[in-house]
Amino acid sequence: MKKQYFSLVVRRLYLVLLAIGVSAPVAFGQYFGRNKAQYKKLDFEVLETPHFEIYHYLKNKTVPNELGQASERWYTWHSKILGHRFKQQNPLIFYNHHADFQQTTVISGLLGTGTGGVTEGLRNRVIMPLTASNQQTDHVLGHELVHAFQYDMLLNNDSTSANNLNNIPLWMVEGLAEYMSIGRVDAHTAMWMRDAVLNKDIPTVDDLYRKQHLYFPYRYGQALWAYIAGLYGDNIIAPLFRATGKYGVTRGMLLTLGSDDKGISRAWKNALTDYYAPFMKDTTAVVGKRLISEKNGGQMNVSPALSPDGKYVAFISERNVISTDLYIADAQTGKIIKRISNNFQRSHIDEISFLEAAGTWSPDSKQFASIIFSKGRTNLLVLDVARGRTVREIEIPGVEYINNAAWSPDGRSILISGLVEGRSDLYLYDLNTRKVENLTNDAHSDLQPAWSADGRQIVFASDRGDAEHINLGGYSAYRLCTLDLATRQVNVLDIFPGADNLNPQFGPDNNRIYFLSNADGLRNLYEYNLTEKQVYRLTNYFTGISGITAFSPALSVSSQTGQMVYNVLRNRQYSVFGANVNQFTRQPVATNQVNLAAATLPPADKLANDLVGNNIRTQARNKLADSMAFTSRAYDPKFELTYIGGSAGGGTATYRGQGPVAAGGVATLFTDILNNHQVMGAVQLNGEIYDLAGQVAYLNQKRKFKWGASIGHIPYVYGGAFYAQDTIQVGDGQMEVLNSGLVLQRMFQDQAALFGSYAFSQTKRFEVSTSFARYSNRVDIYNTYYDALGRYVGEDRERGESAPGFNLGQTSIAFVGDNSTAGVTSPLNGHRFRFDIGRTYGGINYNTILADYRKYWFTRPVGFALRAMHYGRYGGDAERMFPLYLGNEYFVRGYNNASFRGDMTPDENSLSINQVIGSRLAVANAEVRLPFSGPERLSLIKSGFLFSDLVFFADGGLAWSKADAVSMSAKTASRNMHYPVYSTGASLRINLFGYIIVEPYYAIPLQRNGFQPNFGFFLSGGGF
Repeated sequence: MKKQYFSLVVRRLYLVLLAIGVSAPVAFGQYFGRNKAQYKKLDFEVLETPHFEIYHYLKNKTVPNELGQASERWYTWHSKILGHRFKQQNPLIFYNHHADFQQTTVISGLLGTGTGGVTEGLRNRVIMPLTASNQQTDHVLGHELVHAFQYDMLLNNDSTSANNLNNIPLWMVEGLAEYMSIGRVDAHTAMWMRDAVLNKDIPTVDDLYRKQHLYFPYRYGQALWAYIAGLYGDNIIAPLFRATGKYGVTRGMLLTLGSDDKGISRAWKNALTDYYAPFMKDTTAVVGKRLISEKNGGQMNVSPALSPDGKYVAFISERNVISTDLYIADAQTGKIIKRISNNFQRSHIDEISFLEAAGTWSPDSKQFASIIFSKGRTNLLVLDVARGRTVREIEIPGVEYINNAAWSPDGRSILISGLVEGRSDLYLYDLNTRKVENLTNDAHSDLQPAWSADGRQIVFASDRGDAEHINLGGYSAYRLCTLDLATRQVNVLDIFPGADNLNPQFGPDNNRIYFLSNADGLRNLYEYNLTEKQVYRLTNYFTGISGITAFSPALSVSSQTGQMVYNVLRNRQYSVFGANVNQFTRQPVATNQVNLAAATLPPADKLANDLVGNNIRTQARNKLADSMAFTSRAYDPKFELTYIGGSAGGGTATYRGQGPVAAGGVATLFTDILNNHQVMGAVQLNGEIYDLAGQVAYLNQKRKFKWGASIGHIPYVYGGAFYAQDTIQVGDGQMEVLNSGLVLQRMFQDQAALFGSYAFSQTKRFEVSTSFARYSNRVDIYNTYYDALGRYVGEDRERGESAPGFNLGQTSIAFVGDNSTAGVTSPLNGHRFRFDIGRTYGGINYNTILADYRKYWFTRPVGFALRAMHYGRYGGDAERMFPLYLGNEYFVRGYNNASFRGDMTPDENSLSINQVIGSRLAVANAEVRLPFSGPERLSLIKSGFLFSDLVFFADGGLAWSKADAVSMSAKTASRNMHYPVYSTGASLRINLFGYIIVEPYYAIPLQRNGFQPNFGFFLSGGGF
């Protein structure tokens, strides 16, 4: 019988697979990638209200009560409009500021400065930071609670499930949250709609879904919901949302509105045009020179800051498309002088604060202080403008979050708007003594401070002092205030009650204050004369002067020259204009003249059932929830089942003697409320009972050092068929038969592992891991017998001889860095590195060393990439392992194993496959990456679905083992030597819908077959 021969074949296959399996370095998490860094331990407690559990760590106990009252108010409003109630208390998780919010463990992904809050669907948790503005905090809370209702309405309903969420487009989800938390009177969204009317670029409902990269879902979605609710009443909101979840937008609209999406699109377009066109009649052209636009900057050129001498303007822009950076330009010509700060050069910086913040110039115009996110707080990074180097980084004691900053005219101090314990106050930081003084210290939001030229006064925006004109959350609209530095007295200027007056700047004469206001429903520039107590309107623009949000700094005035720069929104782009104050026409207006008609989303009158508007207009008279009914308690992790899913199937089989088989599995996730502790379990069966696999893992994210453990049992099945002459017992005699058999070998891995990661920042981390595994084997032989005529005789099953089991342990430590920014398929800017040392022990013993460094530059329109890498096995059994192959396309293209097939030539001068294998590899690569198809501003060919890079490459590498002779000659002279090999060529790297990246390539191997080119194809994962 020949069964032993086949068992040996399978055993050899097993040893090869094992060798490959243990050759890769062990790592916790991913090979590269940014980190979700935690810089401090937050001790949460809980405030319970009738409908919410509020998780916070605020020491100021007044703020949690205010949040509880606001949450209950929003619940009452949303519940009435949506006709839905929560069956249990909903968790709300608050962070003291955005720098803390970025460290949350509840959401696994990175959260940028543009994310104001998140609602996740597994446990319906609302996670958000407190903001510098009371109004904005209340708005974000109302917005996120709409999402909580949306999830609850679909997930806790007999006729809908999580799959129905796929039917609802983003504009409908986010637009509804904006409409129900702001209403239809919104100067910022109205500005976007007027811009759409001006440029004749009003999207259809289908455009909002298919071109959401062009039409911001929040703004356009809010405007469309305002239109639908205005026509049909707010009581149409819930039926339309549910119908869309069940049937999609087109049928959902037809069933609830009596018109499909095309009809609604036409009517909405007409409504926008008819309503806003009359406001265009008296508007004027933009005053001044367009300094920064898409022609010399990006599409988003924001937060302009003019130097005191009026020569330079600092601004933030995505000019190079793939990142947001700080630039300096000539304030007269707009010529870009340099990029002075970016997070690639300074890896400890997590992000530049740009959404609602601007930097500040030193009074001599030589230094610029930018607000940055770094190590769990915001600091001031002071830069030497001429050299582009860091002078120092300022950490304001006791103030972890800075929203705005203003350098004093005498250069001795910096004035900041800082958020502490939910309160936004003005602080004065002495640059010499490093002492901090709270100048306002109250419950109001004090924002956007600016100095008078003589340094005696401060002007700022605040929500104090106007009880008759209430905006979101019961807070006053933003008014201008001055603070006398000598007396610390605050004076509220009685200007435009009910309008938001923001971004104030003193003129050089200390008597004029320039500011932005929506008093006319638009967003225009005004001047207030302190002596005359008179307001003058300087602009009358149809769109408006604004940054990304209404609170974004959009105006800056030179304290020495009166020159000013400001942002204007046109055609969905933000440009920077420069002008002198004398260029504007000064039109006097009454200080109480406020008309918000142009700030209203149509229809503006004859509303069917304006529940949202009535709530917002009457909120000052609404009875708030009694905070005395709230109860506080210690933090309870509430560890519970968060997710369960899987599939199952079963059956029986008799083919080749196999018994009952089944297929299916189940996966579970248990978490606490903050996701500090997670337990993941999975069981999978695919075949017989021997093929049952299971794994349990635990992850602890409570502190900066994140660690975990796992145990598992995993079977691996290999096999092959064989044909052999055999003899079987038939009655009292023997019978010669043909055995058409099947050998199945199962290798069982029983493993326990520990792993940990310590993040120094978002871009650097330390990893450690160790595991121990027992490998055992089972061989089953299935025999099927046929006689000489091919007729079936019988079958049986028997255990075969299997390889002995053995133990295997692995330990590794690594230092990893990654501050790269991705293009459509590959990184285009920044760098990556990984330095890894590992040890494998037990049945096999050797050490591994990995050093991998990569550098990327992007200079439009192309990117450049370099990699230098070494991976090797050293000591012990390193030379007994299955060798590493340099011709793998991931290392050196053009030398894949197919190119060596049939190579039996004895020519000493030709390269053999044995010369590109070994226990050690050294690899170097260079690429020129041209974004080929994809986003219009980045790629050569505009495409909304096919994303690809055209790559020109040069690869080189050397493979060798301990005993091999190595020559660095570029010419292959002997097959007994190992030489470096090189190749060059081109490839097309294609991103297939975000799932996989494939790379067909054309390579010319320079040490092979007289430069004969070859084609290849592999899953590159984005190259190096």
